[in-house]
Amino acid sequence: KSCCKSLSNKLKLIAKEVKGSTGYKLCHRNEIRALLKSFGTPALFLTLNPCDVHHPLVGILGGLLPEAWQAMSLYEHSVFVANNPAAAAQFFHVMMTHFLQIIA
Repeated sequence: KSCCKSLSNKLKLIAKEVKGSTGYKLCHRNEIRALLKSFGTPALFLTLNPCDVHHPLVGILGGLLPEAWQAMSLYEHSVFVANNPAAAAQFFHVMMTHFLQIIA
């Protein structure tokens, strides 16, 4: 029994680098616990997801007039964003910069 437990612990140690494995999850769980002990529990979690497919700023950054963006379908918006990754990246940067200015 102790031999199996010892082998299991060794496998967890080896598997901590394999994403999705029990060892990986355990390693990251322990890391989160250590951070909580050091810094305390977080007061607020935010998940930001600026929707580049719907926002006209992406079209403007990609060289379109706002009227042209409004005339496009959702599918055309998606194709435009896929073909203009620089405009999508600029849009994301602008949104995050403004968000951080607001909360700071």
